[in-house]
Amino acid sequence: MAKRQKRTSLRTKMISINLGITVSALILCGAIFAVSVWMIMGKYIDHDIDFFLTETSHNMTDKIEYLEQVVLKLRDSDEIMGYLEKDSYASEKASADETPVEETPGDEAAGQDVERTFGKVVDISSQKNTNGANLPIVDEIYLFSENQTVLRTSYYSMIYSEAESRLQAAGGVYERFAKKLRSPADDYAYVTVEDRIYLAFLLNDANMNPVGTLIYVIQKDSFYMMMEDVHQYENSFWVVYDRKGNQIAGEQGPAVPEILSDFQNTWNYVPYRTMLGSRAYRVYSEELGMNLRMTVGIPENQTFALMFDSVKLYVGIILLITLAAAALFFFIIYRLTRPLKEVTRNLQLVQEGKFDTKLPEYKAEEFYEISRTFNDMTSYVSHLISQVYEKQLSIREMELKFLQSQMNPHFMFNVLNTIALQAKMDRNEELFQMITSFSQLIQAKIYRKDTEKVQMKQELEYVQYYLYLQSFRYGERLRYEIQVSDEKLTEMFIPKLCIQLIVENAVVHGIEPKAENGFVRVEIYQNGNEIWIDTTDNGMGFGQDGGIPLPLPETGREAGHNRVGLNNVHHIIQLMYGENYGIEIFSEKGLGSRIRIRIPYENPESGERIDRKRENCEEGGNGHDVSGNAGR
Repeated sequence: MAKRQKRTSLRTKMISINLGITVSALILCGAIFAVSVWMIMGKYIDHDIDFFLTETSHNMTDKIEYLEQVVLKLRDSDEIMGYLEKDSYASEKASADETPVEETPGDEAAGQDVERTFGKVVDISSQKNTNGANLPIVDEIYLFSENQTVLRTSYYSMIYSEAESRLQAAGGVYERFAKKLRSPADDYAYVTVEDRIYLAFLLNDANMNPVGTLIYVIQKDSFYMMMEDVHQYENSFWVVYDRKGNQIAGEQGPAVPEILSDFQNTWNYVPYRTMLGSRAYRVYSEELGMNLRMTVGIPENQTFALMFDSVKLYVGIILLITLAAAALFFFIIYRLTRPLKEVTRNLQLVQEGKFDTKLPEYKAEEFYEISRTFNDMTSYVSHLISQVYEKQLSIREMELKFLQSQMNPHFMFNVLNTIALQAKMDRNEELFQMITSFSQLIQAKIYRKDTEKVQMKQELEYVQYYLYLQSFRYGERLRYEIQVSDEKLTEMFIPKLCIQLIVENAVVHGIEPKAENGFVRVEIYQNGNEIWIDTTDNGMGFGQDGGIPLPLPETGREAGHNRVGLNNVHHIIQLMYGENYGIEIFSEKGLGSRIRIRIPYENPESGERIDRKRENCEEGGNGHDVSGNAGR
């Protein structure tokens, strides 16, 4: 039987087409809008990015400018420069005489005055250092003379122990600068220690002779705070480095360190485009002062992000209009095509045999004609069924009764009883038992009385008759066993011959084609509110699980008989108990089968279904057990 082709309803097609047209039109309008926005706003956004790059760099330059101003103010201070020159002269004289210079109380007082003057000149709390922020770029400044006396000032107040610790750290940087870091061509050095950056810078007099060394203590966090606006752009970077190419601070992508030297040698004083790896960037570099330089870069694709921020309101409005239009189209088409759904549903009812189904009268002309034609058709079909089909049923029933009367079963039973009596007189017990069993089996198949159900114990007698007869045919090749978990179950009424047909199918189509010995086992037990009857054999098997009804083969009498029997039993059970019950198949080709009959548990006396708690019945319980084999 060919598989039914899956088809799409007219309603679905109409909704899909209309929604497709609407959404496509809106998408086209959105694309035109996006291109227009790109052409008009793109250059303005690029200009804004370039402006942001330059302003960010200028802000950093303003901060570094404070460091340069400190140098200039110290050079302009006669008191500070005189103090440094005097200290330098004393240091040279002591070095020449190889005698230490002794400090006098007057020198100590003069040193305190100079340190106060140093604090005023440096003015570390000035707005230039803080720019109104809570975190200054420089929080400590030390001035070491050639005689290694120290002038100091700090932004924060410190206890004595902390101040001494900070002084020792600055002194260590000074010693490293004086002995190792400083070269004839260098007048500065940047040293990074944990979260601080130390800048050692030579202070020269008017004749460009060194008279002291400035040590600036810069907090790294101050750089990151000043550059926090750059972080809003994904994959952006910034890096601060000295003229030697040594990185001082920054946040950068993986490709930036590889081309840091290129930034160092690039002297574009306006933002420019460059490639970092596979990504295009807008980059700007600027001299900050104090031998520092900074490079900032933002990916060019951030233009799209900024543009989207500008037009996202319009995009949201377009999406809302699209959704509203789609919902409106869906509602209108759903209402217009509702009669089609009603026609389809009523046609399905007619297919199920409900020929009294009628359609209402619709206002639309087309649907009105469909309704009128449909109602006329169902009326005519009902007439044909009542006038023709019922007559045919009556004729078939008469023919069936005629054929049954011709079989004359009473005569056949009388003959079988006569043969059985003769076998009894001849003391041939096996022949007597065979004829008696066959007679009982034929009688069970022909006489159905007024009901299609028998008690399970009577059905098991039919099964026993059949297996007893087959044991004479197959001899030792056939073993059988019947197990009932609870004797009360044998009082239940079940469809007549349903178990016998399954057992017959197991013997004829499972055991007979097999060369080896076989067995058939019937197990009856209760599972919850259901009765399960399992017929198990080790025969040829079906090669499939579950599928009922089984498809009928186009050729082969044996296979056709096999499947017709199972399908009929399944159909009868469903007619009596509903679609939740029937036959289940568990089979594997060449290894045998298990055919399970599932029927509801019914009261043996009233025949009504009752709900009982689930009782798990194991195989081989203490119930009724009948087993046998050929030649016993």
